[in-house]
Amino acid sequence: MSIRLLSLAICYLWCCSVSYGQSIRINEVQASNTVYQDEDGDTPDWIELHNLSTEAINLEGWSLTDKIGNEPYWTFTNKILNSGAYEYLWASGKNRISAGSARSLVREDDIFRYIAPTQNQGNGWKKTGYNDSNWDQGQGGFGYGDGDDVTNVSFGTRSVFVRKTFNIENVNAITNLYLDIDFDDAFVAFINGVEITRDNIDGAAPNYLSLANTDKEAKIYTGGDPDHYDLMDFLDLLQDGENVLAIQVHNNVTSSSDLTLRPFLTARYNTTTQDGSEVHPLLKYRTSRLHTDFKVSSESETIYVIEPNGNIHDSIVIANLPTEISFGYTPFGNLRYFNITTPDEINSSLGYQGVLNGEILFSNNGGQVDALTLALSTSEPLLLFDILQTLLFLMLPLHFTPHLSISLLVQLSELDYFVMDTSLPKSPAVII
Repeated sequence: MSIRLLSLAICYLWCCSVSYGQSIRINEVQASNTVYQDEDGDTPDWIELHNLSTEAINLEGWSLTDKIGNEPYWTFTNKILNSGAYEYLWASGKNRISAGSARSLVREDDIFRYIAPTQNQGNGWKKTGYNDSNWDQGQGGFGYGDGDDVTNVSFGTRSVFVRKTFNIENVNAITNLYLDIDFDDAFVAFINGVEITRDNIDGAAPNYLSLANTDKEAKIYTGGDPDHYDLMDFLDLLQDGENVLAIQVHNNVTSSSDLTLRPFLTARYNTTTQDGSEVHPLLKYRTSRLHTDFKVSSESETIYVIEPNGNIHDSIVIANLPTEISFGYTPFGNLRYFNITTPDEINSSLGYQGVLNGEILFSNNGGQVDALTLALSTSEPLLLFDILQTLLFLMLPLHFTPHLSISLLVQLSELDYFVMDTSLPKSPAVII
């Protein structure tokens, strides 16, 4: 039997202290991340900075790079890092120098123009400039008044058409566009007269009598999330000034017990803006962060912090970083590997001195025993102190008979070290 281990090192308060001559430090780096998601839903590498000084620092003009001499470097613009603060940014290669913001262009609690049509409406109602003054007004969501609706329509309604205009100051500042919609049973959505997405309904242009393909239950009222649609391919439909979101929602049968429409249109900007309003709290949009123009190699990489005058302020060498492991500083200034990553927070005082890529081999493959001499071997150098810590961890799942004597022998390179010979607690002796 074999395992892959981190060699453990415990840092005590008195073991070491960091020099605070520098102000900005690369505090933690992760080169293979599958947990933390950026605003696009990706899981990039990330780099955390720590302001060691007693004053806030404006990082405008400071740079990060993984290749000295390969200018221009990725450079901050007007970024304040407060005294003692920790903040991470994505090393994604996406090159975003502004964190930007997400804004709701249309929210379910807005006031819409709506109609439960009794005849075909043509195509004009989907476009800007349409005269909807004879349509009713009501706050979303729309339905039969069964607990998740604000504006009620008559039981037996086949379809409801709604319109909501919104304004954009600068469409070039929008990087992403999303529609989140809770519906029962089907819908078709349009921006400025062009269909952007639909669900559970067929037909080139479903009319007011069209029915949904199947029954589809709404989600929010039971604690679920609305359906999410990425509209990246439709950004060019937007225009400066007035735009309109138009949606038709359809039941699957006229005798259906419910109908629901709760729409949200959200844009992500590369800068701050007053367009729209705050994102509705029902939506779980991730906080935008800065993105460097490079990624971090898990095999071998040096990352540099460059001062505005071009001097190297700090650097850190990354090597042999497995998935979900980070590398950085303990609170006492020791460089360590961490199996519990802490972006935007102080790192653990418990870290690992290295990563064993080779196997640790056990001389016994397990089973119930009365007495055992267990030898561990590895071809890689490993501190005896680390071996002791590893063995204490490995003994946690062991169960022993009364007063069973266990001898543990560790083979390190060509040398044998006698580690432990002790009587252990009562219970059957099983090595797992």
